[in-house]
Amino acid sequence: MEDDPVIIHVVVKESNKPEGAPRTAVPFFAEYFDTLSGVMLGCSESIGDVTVRLTSTAGDWYETEFDTSDGAVLVPASGLSGHYVLTIETADHTVYEGEFYL
Repeated sequence: MEDDPVIIHVVVKESNKPEGAPRTAVPFFAEYFDTLSGVMLGCSESIGDVTVRLTSTAGDWYETEFDTSDGAVLVPASGLSGHYVLTIETADHTVYEGEFYL
């Protein structure tokens, strides 16, 4: 399973948005690369530092800070068979999540 896109969606809505306000487009995009043994996570706009966490049923647990002004970061993954969850939390506590299976 090489070069597979990871679909990312909002899990927890921005706390400062009024109820019924239009959804914000997800600024993150990610793709798993077998040859890099990881997920390349990018951001289409600079929104400051975010916390990125990758966990899996294969035993992965990795957490890092990602400065979105850098454009992209490689998040290491074991590549072992399992269910992987990529969680991204912004400074305003908006949570985005993507999942994939290997």
